[in-house]
Amino acid sequence: MKLITEELKEKFKKYPLGSQDGLGKDAKVIVKYFNPTGVGTWLITEADKLENGDYEMFGYCHLGDDENAEFGYVLLSELENIKLPFGLSIERDLYMNQDNNIVDVMKSSGITPPDFLLDDQEKWKEPRYFDVLVDDVKSMLDNKSYTVARVCNGVNCVELHYIDGKSTIEYGTRTSDDSWESEIENIEWFDKNMSISDIENKLENLFNIEFGEKDYEL
Repeated sequence: MKLITEELKEKFKKYPLGSQDGLGKDAKVIVKYFNPTGVGTWLITEADKLENGDYEMFGYCHLGDDENAEFGYVLLSELENIKLPFGLSIERDLYMNQDNNIVDVMKSSGITPPDFLLDDQEKWKEPRYFDVLVDDVKSMLDNKSYTVARVCNGVNCVELHYIDGKSTIEYGTRTSDDSWESEIENIEWFDKNMSISDIENKLENLFNIEFGEKDYEL
């Protein structure tokens, strides 16, 4: 496979070295190179053609370890000269979405984006989950306080509380690593004979209504 095509040369002209400085997570990936036999991914965002016909490229290099991955420079010839088992060589991703920014391409490639590319909410987000916090709902006492269950995605959360015989829903939105803003409303629909499945369905529906999500993908 050729690592450079006429179409790619034209794209490189549009994104010379330094052209996407300061764009952070909004930087566009021009081309993705990868090792088809194992670790090694290069997400190229800028490139200049050298006098000898080679290309000096800038992007994110990931060699299988998120901790040691980094932005840096690589020559096209260096990738072309990498020898892999079974006579294979570095390949160009033909199916990468050309409109994706670098964070989207990282995620679709199984790479954890570094924190400095993410805003706070992206760092906190996780797959949405349902969590039951009371083993036996029917045994809850009317003179005590319980957090019964929650639906959460790391940024937004809906919790069912049972306090002194009365039920409330708490809607929370994360504002920092260790603090949340929340609103509480009284409800009449909960009773201790509800099944866990019914509680989950109700909280999921409330989450969808309040935060506008039907699902969440990392």
